[in-house]
Formats: sequence, C-alpha cells, structure tokens
Amino acid sequence: MTPIQQLFLGTGASENKPYIEDVFSIDLYKGTAAAKTITNDIKLGSNGGLVITKNRDSSSNWAWGSPIAAMGANKYLQSNTIYSATTDSNGYTAFNNNGYTIGSTSILNASNDDFVSYSFKKTPGLLDVISYVGDGTSSRVLSHDLGSVPGWIAITCTTKGENKTTWHRGFGDRVSGSTSEYYAFLDSSSSARNSNDPYPALPTATQLTIGSYVNITGETYVVYIFGGGESPAATAKSVDFDGTDDYLSLGSSTDFAFGTGDFTVEAWVKNDGGFFTIFDHLMGGDEFIIFNYAGGDVRVYADGHMVSGVNPGYGKWYHLAVVRQSGVLQIYVDGMKAGADHAFTKNITQAGIQIGRSANNAYSNGRISNLRVVKGTAVYTSSFKPSNVPLTSISGTVLLCCNNSSVTGKTTGGTITAHNSPTASAESPFLDPAGFVFGENENEPVIATGYYQGNTSADGPEIYLGWEPQLVLFKNATVGYSWKIFDSMRGISSYGNDVEISFNDTNAENDSGNFFELTSTGFKLTSTDGNVNHNNSRFAYVAIRRPDPLVAKTKTATELFAMAAGNGSTTVPAFTSGFPVDMRLGKKTAATHAWYLGTRFMYKEHLRTNLTDAQTSGSFSKFDYNTGEGQNWDSDYQGYMWRRGQGFDVIGFQGTATDPGPSYVHSLGVTPELKFIKRRNASTDWMGTGTVVSQAMAGNNNSMDYFVKLNSDVAATNSSNYWTGGNDSSTHFTVRHGNSQLGGSDDPFLCLLFASVSGISKCGYYTGDGSTDGSHEITLGFTPRFLIIKCVTSGVNFSHWRVWDSLNGLDGSGNESYLKLNTDGGKVDNYDYIDTTATGFKFNTNFGPVNGSGNKMIYYAHA
Repeated sequence: MTPIQQLFLGTGASENKPYIEDVFSIDLYKGTAAAKTITNDIKLGSNGGLVITKNRDSSSNWAWGSPIAAMGANKYLQSNTIYSATTDSNGYTAFNNNGYTIGSTSILNASNDDFVSYSFKKTPGLLDVISYVGDGTSSRVLSHDLGSVPGWIAITCTTKGENKTTWHRGFGDRVSGSTSEYYAFLDSSSSARNSNDPYPALPTATQLTIGSYVNITGETYVVYIFGGGESPAATAKSVDFDGTDDYLSLGSSTDFAFGTGDFTVEAWVKNDGGFFTIFDHLMGGDEFIIFNYAGGDVRVYADGHMVSGVNPGYGKWYHLAVVRQSGVLQIYVDGMKAGADHAFTKNITQAGIQIGRSANNAYSNGRISNLRVVKGTAVYTSSFKPSNVPLTSISGTVLLCCNNSSVTGKTTGGTITAHNSPTASAESPFLDPAGFVFGENENEPVIATGYYQGNTSADGPEIYLGWEPQLVLFKNATVGYSWKIFDSMRGISSYGNDVEISFNDTNAENDSGNFFELTSTGFKLTSTDGNVNHNNSRFAYVAIRRPDPLVAKTKTATELFAMAAGNGSTTVPAFTSGFPVDMRLGKKTAATHAWYLGTRFMYKEHLRTNLTDAQTSGSFSKFDYNTGEGQNWDSDYQGYMWRRGQGFDVIGFQGTATDPGPSYVHSLGVTPELKFIKRRNASTDWMGTGTVVSQAMAGNNNSMDYFVKLNSDVAATNSSNYWTGGNDSSTHFTVRHGNSQLGGSDDPFLCLLFASVSGISKCGYYTGDGSTDGSHEITLGFTPRFLIIKCVTSGVNFSHWRVWDSLNGLDGSGNESYLKLNTDGGKVDNYDYIDTTATGFKFNTNFGPVNGSGNKMIYYAHA
C-alpha cells in the first residue's frame, strides 16, 4: 500500500488495515418518522463517501447523500430522476465517524416502512468522490484519488436538472485507435450509447477525462468513482480473432514435443460465438486439440473426446487449464476440476501449433489472453483459484503469449506468425492490482466490474470473480432494461426467488423471480429475464465482495455465534444475535417440536435436522436484519445463530451427475473437519463426514469412507458409496456425486462446514473411559457455551446427537438439560453428565453414548 493510500484509508503502516466491514455496509432499518442514527462503523464524517437509501416497501425515490462539500448534510440526489440536488433539513442531517443520522423526511424515514441503505467509505480501491464546476470545454482532465483504474463512474449535476451520466468498462467493446466511449443514464432504463460527448477518453488510476455534455459552464457536479477497473499492466492484453480467417501459429519445435510426459496448457478465453480453438497441436489432423464446442462444453480431442461437461458460455472471460500428470488428463474451468479424470498416455511428438484455428479450418471468434504452455510439469493437480494478475514464466514454460501490445509479442517462446488480421486488444480478464489493498495482508480486492453476454436460458452464464459477492448491480447495455440491484442482506436465494429493486425507478422491492445464484467464486444467471439475461445482449455488472476471512476482520466468539430465546416480534428480530445471521437453528425446547434450520441463502425456506424431508416454506424465517433473525418465535423457542467466518461456513451448490464431481470453494481458510450435506428438494439423509469421523473410527485422516447421519442415532458406517471426499483443503471441499443424497444432477444442496479455531470453536473426538468422578477432561482451550456429542461406535444404544448449551444449564454447577438434534423431543432435564471447566469440559457419567468405556465419540464445541 502506498503512503497516499494509507493517508486516505486513515492507516499507519501496521494498524487499522482496510477490511470490508470498515469501508462498505448494507443496513436495513424500519422507518420511525423521527430522528434516527444508523451506526455501521463506516467513517463517513472524517473520510467522506456515499450513502444510497431506498424505501423497500413503498413507491419512493432513491436518495444519494455524501459528506463532500458540494453536497453535505441536508442534501441528497434522487438518482432515478433528472432533478438537481434536493435540500431537505430532515434528510441526511449528519455524516458521522461511525455511520450517519437522518431526520423525519419520508424518502429516508417513512414510519413503519422498511429501508435499505448502502454506505461506502471514500477508500482507495473502492470509491472516490470528487466535485467540480463546469467550464464548458469538450475535453477536460480531472484528478482523482481512487489509486486504481475505475470500473464504473457516475456524474451527477447538483445545481441543474440533468441526466445522471455513467461510464462502465463493460458498456461496449473498445476498438483500437478509437476515442469513442459508451455511456448510459442512471436515471433511465435506456441502453448504453456510443459517443465521446461525456467521456472522450478512458479513465486512468489518477485522472478522469470529461466532455462538454457533463461540463456545463457554471454548474456544480459530483462524481462517484468506483474501483474494479481493468489492469494497466503491460501483459494484461489479449489477441482478438474475428472468426473469419485470423489465427496465430508457431513452427515445429521440440518445445511442443511433450512425449508421454506431464504438461499444462492454460489461458483466459472469451468466446464470442461458435467453435473456438484455444490450442491445436499440429502433429497431425487435430490429433491433440483443446477447444470449446459451439454452444457446448470445453473439451480435448486426442483419439477421442475428453469432455469437461462445462459450457462456459459466450461473451465473458473464463480461465481454462488442461493438465496431464502421470498419464491422467484433467480439465479445469475457472479453477474448478471439470468432469472426470481421463486416461491419456498418447505420445505427443514434435510439431508446431496454431492458436485460434483448428486443422480443419474452423476459425475462432473472440479473444485469448495469457496463453501459457508448460512442458514437463502438471501445474495444477486439484481445484485452485486462477491468478488474478497476468501470468509469468515459471520453470518449464515454453510459451507465454497473447499478452502483448503486439499480436506476435510474447514473454517466452519461439517466433509467432500472425495470419490475416488478428488484432492486439487492451482488454483482458485482469483487474487493476492497485485496488488489491484490503484484508489482513492488504492484497485482496473488494469490488469487481465486468461484462457478459446473455443467452436467455435458465442455464445462463457463470461469472468468475474469485470470491462470493454480497451485492450485484446489473445493467443491460444493449437493450433498454432497468438497473437491477440485489444484495444478500435483503435476500439472494439459492435456487429460489431473489429480492430485486431498480436504481432508475421508484418501485418497491419484490421477490417474484429467480434471477441468479451466488456461488463461492461469483454468480451464475438462472433466468430468462431481459434485465439480467437477454439473448445476445451485453450486460455490465458491479459486484461488492462479502466479508469472507481474507477481507474481513477477525471476530470474537460472540461475534460468530449467539443463542437467544424468542421474543415473538415481527418488527425486530425474534432472535437477537448482535450480528447478521447466516444460519439459524430453532427449537421449542420444552415440548415435542422439530428442529428448524434456515440459512440466509435459503431465504424463506427451511429444513429439519431430525427429518429427511425436503425444504418447505415458512413465515418465521427472516434473515433481513443486521442484528438477528426470524419473526414470530416466542419465548418457548430457542435460537442458535451462526455467522459465516472463522470456524463455520454454509454453502449452497448444484449437484452434477459426474462422479467424482467438482470441488466447491469454501471460505473457512482451513480444512473443514466436520461437514454435513443435505439435498434440499427431496427426502434424503443428512450425510456427515470429515476428519474427526475418520480419526475417531480409523485413527487417521485417510480412511474417508466413514459417514454419520445427523437425522439418526446410528453409528458411523464405512461405505464407499457415500464417500464425500478425502481431498478437502483450506480452499475447497469435495462431494461424491454418484449418490443422489450427496450430489444428484441439477439438484440444490446444502453443505455445513465446521473447523477448529483457537479460542472459538473445536471439532474433535475422544474415547470414553467410563469414569464418573470428573477425571476425564476434554481440553478445548475455552469454556464452551454450546456443545454437541455423538457416539459413533456400533452397538451403543441411544447414540443421539446430544446438545448442551449455557441457556439450559451448561456450566460446572451440577445438573443440566440437553436436547437431541436428531429427534423432535423436548429437553431432557436433571442429568449431570458433564461439567464445563475453564479450558473445556469433563464427565460425571459412564453413560455409554457420552463416556462409555472404549466407546468413540465425536464432538463440536463453541465458546
């Protein structure tokens, strides 16, 4: 981080590092028509920034407020209109160092209506806000302090009714040598326009060039400059093929004599339509070719088709890697292993290669960036995260090209010949690394902008960001559709309806459609709706990253897990946590009643841990609160609430028919030790596995065939039919898709992942010793507030998933109550099985499923 970036972030060299919670916040609140302070720890008062607010329940204008002098307190802009700034003494009345204050005005605070606000701190890499007074010139250069190349810019006139004019890097392809730039109106649903009147030149990391259209003499303007722009690196380039007769070639060379050895071919690809050849080895007629079928999947042909089963779609960038290791070929798309392993021992002899054309003269239409060929090394042997910066030559690299301002330029390799007229392009899949300044190591991005081509299919494009977003803004640049904004606080449902709202109109939010799915690495379009997936339309997007461990603050135990009795409310959270809840278990503790599990991405759906049922809708699941969850849960119910982060993650994924299936990205930062998978649309068991199960049963981490069922009291079972992976890592988890309970084709699944974190949570196992005097103690490193114990030994009766917690007497004082996750029974009272200690828990019983001599138990505890 540069000194200038440290200055604007308010940091020194080693303190107050820029975390996502410090620079961006989504706040949901209920209007009171009285003065109200929104506290979100965003330093707006001293640093400046932007607050965007909308009434969720009623037809109302948007209100953009900013501490910048040209706006300041008591003013806001209505982004859905052409009006100048509105002066309102009851509007944004103060911008504070921990949020902002509003008055009674209905646009921000109508009584009993629900509101959403988005707060951005002025921060290098995320947002800068500047102002200027127009001078009428047609090409004016303004300085800014974003510190990286912008991805989206909005210019608003505060003193005159004018369109809110925006530039986005995804609005249109830039033609080499042309200064024309696309723009669109924030206050309109109209498509993007190709003209240099507002933006006559591309923005840079320090400057913005404006035209006369947004430079009226004497008028005051405020400009919001968002990060996530393209990398200016010399190797962040691509080669553009026209699909008619363009291609590149290299002559015969030992560089491409792979023999039967290991190799890696990788590149970033943007297929603009049709059959697309990435790499064709010329030892014969397409005897080894890597290509993308027209409208189909990526595959390799060599004496037969080796398929990936993944169709990356048209008009957007994806990373492809083809790797052979020890006679086995694997295909990776956006870092995820795609399809099965392929036995491949073909002798690849010396020859030349061609790029962008196959031997039967099928020409490619689109772009290739940073094509790298590595001889003798399998660079990737399991799912990975592709580099977010241009590639470099590593050991064994024999070619690194399509990364230069010249079509035939390269970093490594022989002479490249251009045939006909491929062109060098400044567009690439890489974002400006100067914006990678967030998180503990100050090397991560939190905003991305880009584009994709719609296909009007429920199986729409999947966009790779490298991380999961919490907010996504869409704009159809080709056809007139609204600016649609979605966020995970209001509700982005996994395989259900999403809550949408439009920047350019007054409409209240609605949840009438399933537009897209969040993934652990981006998002995937699942709608035919023209707002997000119109056929052949070009879509621009802005994505803000969720607080995953790489960009979020370290949390305490009470910031990650909470328990509370219900309060019966429908206006504030029925279960209070003090943080946004990502998963909730709810149970009527003193009576027969099922366990209800809800997650943020399941929206209004719930599952029951004591049953195999498919998910069903309920009126009590409500995750759109900042400090709790649920409605209508009264004091007879108890809620257990988790936040994604250290020690816990919850993932939704779509199953495939492939076995073994792909790995999925998680954000624990460590290898999961216990995980549960449940198919959501059918009656199936809750399948559990992990290192604690294999260690308890086999004494090692390698025997991963053991599984348990959360909805059952049966012992751990050894069966490869239910194996869920021995290949979990600190970034990915694996499932077995050959069994419909774990990964059936196109079905929605839930995965709960748990891991040990010092002082916060612990997954473990132990063998009972039958003692009753408290001498058998399990060391956790903390006093548990919540504890689950399950006996996994065969032949032990009543081996339920027993739950103890501090609200039901879990302490060191004597008798305590417990519940059973796999039954609907009420709490069991007056059994003094365990006591807590300062560093864990100890046993006062020889009861078989808890401390029976020689019996094996697994446990999960949270401080």
